[in-house]
Amino acid sequence: MPDDSVMTLKSASGGVPREFSYRGKKAYHVTLPAFQKKPIFADRTIIPVVLNALRDGALATHFDVILYSILPDRVVLLINGRTDESDMKEFLGTFRTTAAAAVEGGLGHRLWKRTYLERVLRRGERPEYCVREIAGLAVRAGLATVPGGYEFTGSFVTDVAKLIPPPRGRFEAHRPPEARRGLEGRRPTEG
Repeated sequence: MPDDSVMTLKSASGGVPREFSYRGKKAYHVTLPAFQKKPIFADRTIIPVVLNALRDGALATHFDVILYSILPDRVVLLINGRTDESDMKEFLGTFRTTAAAAVEGGLGHRLWKRTYLERVLRRGERPEYCVREIAGLAVRAGLATVPGGYEFTGSFVTDVAKLIPPPRGRFEAHRPPEARRGLEGRRPTEG
């Protein structure tokens, strides 16, 4: 049986293929679409079951769920392996299987699309871009008015409000008037 935790990457230049291991202390941005992109997760009774499966799968396979967003037609995650033995494929397999076993009987069809999208964050890459993107999905879908304001966006390791950076360029507009005094004529700076 082939090892699913290793993928061979072919070079566009025709060089020697590299192997990439899904094991270790790596961070991933993962999108798990629902079967036929149906709005399965619009049924709020399913969400606690999916969250329990997500939490159990993360604990069993040594992953931190930094951020999740359960949208009506997909689940989007930012996850990070905690140990050298953390295996992303094992984590997703455990999570998807457990969630599907718990809810598919009532659905009458599969829970998940067979394929999913993943992006490995590069070594040294900071996850802020992924956090901003995931937290903003509900806003773009019309489910929330501010990033992180959607009730099914959360984290198992921290407060979501601490993850989401303030909007760029509009910092001063969100400060109370007394905090803005004396700043007339100055240009806002980003820090």
